[in-house]
Amino acid sequence: MLILVCGLPGTGKTTIAKALSQATGYTLIRTDVIRKELLNENKYTEKERDTVYEQILTIAGQKLRGGEDCILDGTFYKKSLRNEARETAEKNGSKFHLVECVLHEDSVKKRINARKGDESEADFAVYRKLKKTFEPITRKHIVIDTSKGTKNNIDKILEDIKK
Repeated sequence: MLILVCGLPGTGKTTIAKALSQATGYTLIRTDVIRKELLNENKYTEKERDTVYEQILTIAGQKLRGGEDCILDGTFYKKSLRNEARETAEKNGSKFHLVECVLHEDSVKKRINARKGDESEADFAVYRKLKKTFEPITRKHIVIDTSKGTKNNIDKILEDIKK
């Protein structure tokens, strides 16, 4: 199984993805970690994005072929990126689930400004930039409001992926 946890910066994707990984035992693959491994300095350019997402999907494909279930954690703000993740699952005979994390902008700003030692370098300016370019998700997917609490959201996701 491949579960994609996506959404804008500061919406709680990583918190949800980590908790979901702990609850399921699935391998967690994070764009923030891959970005730091691949890039010395991050400017959030399209070229950098393409490099990071190509790598994360390559890793996911390898893990799925090896029989591991995976969780991808990243903005996946373009429809084409989400489609590539779905195609990676399908090519490897895996189920695919899409989880979108949402949160009111005031709360996002507070979360981003409170980050300390977080692996994400996305500040509120990056949030605003991506908010303008985030392509709406039109496929059936799971939407969670991360202000509702991690445990409640993980329970909702686990119930939805069993259907």
